[in-house]
Amino acid sequence: MHYVEKEQARRQAYAQKLLVSDSEAGLLSISELKHRAKLHHINQAFKRRKQKLEEKSQKRLASRLKGAESTHGYHEVDNEIALGILRSLPQDELARLTPAKLKELVNRRKAFLKAIVRDKLS
Repeated sequence: MHYVEKEQARRQAYAQKLLVSDSEAGLLSISELKHRAKLHHINQAFKRRKQKLEEKSQKRLASRLKGAESTHGYHEVDNEIALGILRSLPQDELARLTPAKLKELVNRRKAFLKAIVRDKLS
């Protein structure tokens, strides 16, 4: 294989990895494609890490919820869930949030966490 063919194959491999069209890949240099591939890899790694941390915190909260059932510590868990919901909502949604809607969101999250505990035990 000649040098040009190797470069074309390498360019096409990076383009496929980044889901870049062939016309756009032809305009970019190999170093730019490598740079984009590296940034894409880093972004994916951070997304996976963030997702794992969220799953871990949900499992931790779910186990605390299970413990709260036996010790009647519902209010502490409810408050923690409510604070998490309030932190995650944007300002415009916070302005429209009623206590009844917040209670509904807390109950939904508790049901979700109980499902995690149920799945973990089975």
